[in-house]
Amino acid sequence: MSISIGEIIGEGNFRTTYAVKDKDLCLKKHKKYVTKIIYGLKIDFRSNFFIFLKFGVSDLNVMEYKAIKKMPAELTPYIPSDIEFIKGEGLVMGRAKDVDGTYSEMMANFGPIHNKAFWEHIERMIKIFEDNNIYPSDILYKGNNLIVKKVSDEEWIPIIIDFKRMNMGYDLFSRFEFGSKKTFYRRLKRFKEAFKPKL
Repeated sequence: MSISIGEIIGEGNFRTTYAVKDKDLCLKKHKKYVTKIIYGLKIDFRSNFFIFLKFGVSDLNVMEYKAIKKMPAELTPYIPSDIEFIKGEGLVMGRAKDVDGTYSEMMANFGPIHNKAFWEHIERMIKIFEDNNIYPSDILYKGNNLIVKKVSDEEWIPIIIDFKRMNMGYDLFSRFEFGSKKTFYRRLKRFKEAFKPKL
């Protein structure tokens, strides 16, 4: 696949997400450096050094690609299309679009979501995680890793855009099932408090 990078559409601690020109795709690429504040001083470190310390791998895109491929088939409606890892480039994903043709937005950009179908999809997604003993710690974190796809006025669907912590964290606590579960349910509670309208 030929990749022509467009504008920046997202940014994390270790990677930058770019639009792909003339295609409904995005590309996650590693940053070269990560800035850390140590004793009040900003110091730039090579990102692969911190990636290895935090995740135990040298390439987050490879790790995420493998995690996506291991996801249960029932989760497919909540996974981006066109997933592909391209060596030397990064991780490619399809960009979800709303019914009006515009690109779907991150959940973090919304306030409380008053769409019944959306919350039914969230509960279905949570059930799939539980049934498969998957307790991702990042997906529900502040709504930053979910896209809200408006299929119609009546139906909105959550789309997961970050899979790097699918019970695969390198840090000691999240490596154990009880650690993953505890973090998952704590963040699920906060997620609902922030985005689910109170009855």
